[in-house]
Amino acid sequence: MAYQFGDLLLVPLIFSDATESKKRPVLVVHDLVSVVLLVIQITRYAPRAPQDVRLNNWQAAGLRLPSWVGTAKLATVAKASVIRKMGHLSDCDAKQIRETLRRFLSGIV
Repeated sequence: MAYQFGDLLLVPLIFSDATESKKRPVLVVHDLVSVVLLVIQITRYAPRAPQDVRLNNWQAAGLRLPSWVGTAKLATVAKASVIRKMGHLSDCDAKQIRETLRRFLSGIV
């Protein structure tokens, strides 16, 4: 299945210490190849970094709780690990995340 920027998926994310994983919502940034997705983590916790973006239309996107996108928390996941598609970002939220992601990446590349 092909995914696009703005899709919200439920996937098992592996913790940074690689000891366990937990089902978490993620935002698709890019469908890299036939088996891998570039994603950003979504959290219900208040922003911890300046590049965290609040989702204004979180309910319409398929989330149960108010949520933030941690644009600095990029990860790759195998398409085979996708549990389900939860929804899709509103145009307004997608625009804000794209702009924040561009600023963040231009500062490190």
